[in-house]
This record gives sequence, C-alpha cells and structure tokens, in this order.
Amino acid sequence: MKLGWVAVVLLGLASPAYAQQADVALLEMGMRIFKDALTPADGGAGCELCHNWNGVGRQHNMLFADLVPAGGNDLTKSTMTREQMIEMVSCGTFDGGRIMPRFYGDAWTNAYKCYGKTAAEDALAASAAGPPKRPPQPGMRQLAPREIEAVVAYVQAVYQGKSMSLDWCLKWYGTNSKGCDNWRPVVQ
Repeated sequence: MKLGWVAVVLLGLASPAYAQQADVALLEMGMRIFKDALTPADGGAGCELCHNWNGVGRQHNMLFADLVPAGGNDLTKSTMTREQMIEMVSCGTFDGGRIMPRFYGDAWTNAYKCYGKTAAEDALAASAAGPPKRPPQPGMRQLAPREIEAVVAYVQAVYQGKSMSLDWCLKWYGTNSKGCDNWRPVVQ
C-alpha cells in the first residue's frame, strides 16, 4: 500500500506542470544571480555589468580597468554548449585582452580543474605559451554549483540565439516599466 502511494507522489512530481514550475524557478534564480549585485543581500553576481541586462554585451572600464579593458561578449551570439558555459562561468578565462571572472570557489584546484588544469599547471603552461588562461581575480561573489547551473539555464533560455522578449523584459524591470516599450506590440 505504501509503495503505491509513493509511486503516485513520484509520478505527480514528474508531471509536466511540476517540471515547468521547476524550470521557471530555476530560470528566475538564474535571472536574480545574473543581475548586478548592489548589496550582498541582493544575491546577484554582477553578470549584467559586462553582458548588459538584455545579454548583448557592453564595454566599460569599471572592473579590472588597471589590467585590461572590461566588457562582456554578446550572449545572444553564443554557440557554447551547456557544459562549456558551466566551465566558463565556474572557471572564468583570461585571453590577454578580456577577463571573464571565475565564480566557483574550488575552480583551478585539483578538486575542480579548469580547461584540464590547476592554477599551477596553467601558470607553468602560460610561461611557455603566452598569458595564463586563469583570470587574476574572482567574480563579485562565489557561486554554488546549483547557482552556476541556474545562470547558465537562464542565459541559454533567454539570450542564447534569441533577442529579448517582452515577457523577460517585464520580469527584469517590472510590469509597468517604460523600459520594455520597445518589445510591446504597436497598437494603431
């Protein structure tokens, strides 16, 4: 009798409606983390500073200005897989021209190698082959693996291969925002 009840509960959890709610919750968590963190309580990681609220990227000199020009790539043009994007957010990268900060605390260690290397292995390889790939500074805050997955899910669902939609603009700014007028249907 108990097994039957457990099976019904598990089937209920696996329903499309439950999966859709879980997906929406994951995407909303990803959006919260993507946003600029004005205070630690906001929970944001500041992705918006470099990639812009609508994912098209922006150039600025705020972060790391003494090292390299800052600014993020256009996420709408990204062709990265989920796994590649998770590694990029976790490990960051430094290509000598731009920095993507690392957001996972264990990145570049034996516990979580980045691009197949630890920080020491990257430094050793860099001395012979150009600048290191490991970014010199961490992100604005460290993210847990689930938070990294949420940011990646958000980026891939909302930005990658797409342009901003009215629905996500309203979620970002609020339902009464004039900032979303560009995505509203024109009424004549």
